[in-house]
Amino acid sequence: MKTQHPMPLAAARQALLARSAPCPSEVIPLPAALDRVSARDLYAPRSLPEQARSRMDGYAVAGSDLLDVRPERPVLLRLRPETAAAGHPLETAVVPGEAMRILTGAPIPAGADLVVPDEQAHLLSGRVAIATAFRPGDWVLPPGADVRRGEPIAAAGRILTPAVLALCAACGWDAIEVVKRPRVAVLGTGDELLELGEPWRAPMQYCNSRLLMEWLVAAHGGVALNLGNAADDAEAVAGTLDRAEAEAVISTGGTGFGDRDVLRDAWNILGITPIFRGLGLTPGGGSAFGVKNGTGYLALPGSPWAAEAVFMQLGLPWLRSLAGADPDAGTLLPAVLESTLNNRRASARMVPGRLQRSAAALRFQPLITDTGSVFARIHRRNAYLLVPEFSTLEKGCIVPAALYDPSLHCPIPLDP
Repeated sequence: MKTQHPMPLAAARQALLARSAPCPSEVIPLPAALDRVSARDLYAPRSLPEQARSRMDGYAVAGSDLLDVRPERPVLLRLRPETAAAGHPLETAVVPGEAMRILTGAPIPAGADLVVPDEQAHLLSGRVAIATAFRPGDWVLPPGADVRRGEPIAAAGRILTPAVLALCAACGWDAIEVVKRPRVAVLGTGDELLELGEPWRAPMQYCNSRLLMEWLVAAHGGVALNLGNAADDAEAVAGTLDRAEAEAVISTGGTGFGDRDVLRDAWNILGITPIFRGLGLTPGGGSAFGVKNGTGYLALPGSPWAAEAVFMQLGLPWLRSLAGADPDAGTLLPAVLESTLNNRRASARMVPGRLQRSAAALRFQPLITDTGSVFARIHRRNAYLLVPEFSTLEKGCIVPAALYDPSLHCPIPLDP
């Protein structure tokens, strides 16, 4: 790998995604498909419901029988002996002058076109008294109210949410074709790394960067494959990378130009073609990306927080693309910036912060002071934003903030 000028973040993202194809598909049981990505467009095979159904417990009647109803002059209809109930076929029909007992979810019997709820009807010796005017269609769920035949349920690339899967279940599908979860092999590099469970000794450190990548991959729908840790030896790193059976490979550490930064030599041994070496992002500028035989290799710095920044900007859209989903699926939240941010560098700057809700708007407070520990800032942060190169974002302006974790594990607190 030859030294290159850092590639701007947007260009690096485009180059990475251009070399990423979705994984093949597989058919899995519908109950196991939550949060998976649909591999093809799905269309309703029938209308749901197929027949008009009652939305209330009450009485099915014909609207023509209620044309002259008045509070002071209720209409009396003869009550049929049958009861219409969900899941039970009904052969009889309602004729003029009649009403039929009907329960919620039951098909509307022939001859009826509305339902009078229980609370607006009175039983009088085999008859039903109705003193309120109704129109045809009242309290009736029409055919296709949930979905019409041929209507799209989910497009290819759609993440299958509980609501979408409920529609699939209503269509009777017991299995569904989804994109396979991308396998991401993760390697830590460095003579100083210890595995969890090993006794600590100076000047060693535990492999939290590699573990952080594994957890991020798993949290965002990938299958993390642990390649362990490799020493600062190009042959050892190359041998471990060569054994990876995955659609993507992420490594941490060894991306600099020091005597023990051996990743570029390992890539040369394996014949990995570098796409960029050096990234226009702070932190994470030492990152690199290369390809070999259709597999992508993303090399990240050894610092867990620099590696995390690059993962959020490149690894996450890469993972979404491999999973067949929209790489731009993340949500940016407009927020009022609480303090001015200056970026005098030729690279974008990723700034962690705290997103809070006030009565008027979301507000973003940067957390970039040098006081206090990194872990204290991580405990307080829940969002981040990008400051473009050679730019200033003034206090009070609206900025696009993104959550580190859009799930319920990362709530947006209210201002105290």
